[in-house]
Amino acid sequence: MTSSLRAATRSLSEKDRLSYMREFYGRQLVGLDLEPLPGAGFDMDMAALQFGRVSIGYGSLSPLAAERSKTLAADGNHKIMLGTYGAPFQSIDARGNELIIAPGDALVMSMDQPVRWLFRERSVTTAIHVDPEALRSLLPTFDPRGPARLAVGASGLDLLFSYARSIARVTDVSALPDELPARQLLELTAFTLGNVRHPDEVGATASVRAARLAAIRADVRGLFHQQGLSARDLAARHGIGVRHLQSLFEESGVTFTAYLQSVRLDFARARLAEAPDFMRILDIALDAGFSDLSTFNRLFRARFGDTPTALRREAARRRQIPQSG
Repeated sequence: MTSSLRAATRSLSEKDRLSYMREFYGRQLVGLDLEPLPGAGFDMDMAALQFGRVSIGYGSLSPLAAERSKTLAADGNHKIMLGTYGAPFQSIDARGNELIIAPGDALVMSMDQPVRWLFRERSVTTAIHVDPEALRSLLPTFDPRGPARLAVGASGLDLLFSYARSIARVTDVSALPDELPARQLLELTAFTLGNVRHPDEVGATASVRAARLAAIRADVRGLFHQQGLSARDLAARHGIGVRHLQSLFEESGVTFTAYLQSVRLDFARARLAEAPDFMRILDIALDAGFSDLSTFNRLFRARFGDTPTALRREAARRRQIPQSG
């Protein structure tokens, strides 16, 4: 069952926002007592999404304290929580033990334990809540012993939270397949908490490999303008081996080189259709990441069945045709 809810202070009157967010979002929905820090004001914009036995909380917070008291910790919620924040925050357990969670780190704990969190700076938070029995079906040895910190760079951590944020930003979560987000989040969580530390992510499930490939493809789409961009560059950015990166693309039915060329050619084709006449084809090819015109012309014709010059001429002709009506 997929469901979502959004709670934002800006949609509430100023006199009601604190009481509403404290009672409804804080105590009823997430089981926390919320208290703005002195002089900080109060502003929240949070989305809560439920996918079967996995849920996501994502949004922005003004400086505040969030406490799960002994009473709230006895509400029956014993899910495993993994949380990140865009600024350093403190986690203080019932014994007074303190953890400082830096940006990029993640806090891991069971929600049946009392805890107090201090968020002293405004930033964005992402929290993933997983049913412990569902998690143990994939990770039988997992034992949440109090709050713990997963340091930035922990295997799978970047994939888990980037995937969770991508889901949280979906406008209509009801359009997502019912089981897919839950399964992939569960498998990514198990992979991360299983502490698999191998440059080729040995033992990774299909969900982990799919998330890694999606992250690399996103990097390609952001970096393709760089001439000389290589599989080695992308592998280094993601902390994996070159051969592993290549195998991820091959499993999807296309090589890394072919995918990079496709992104560059799509960009160049769009620019050719829109760029002013004084912009040279060579300049467009260089902007797309190609290092020479002859290679660009050859690949362009092989992909689109025509030359860059012919495509540009046809695009100019169409722009000159008067629009009917």
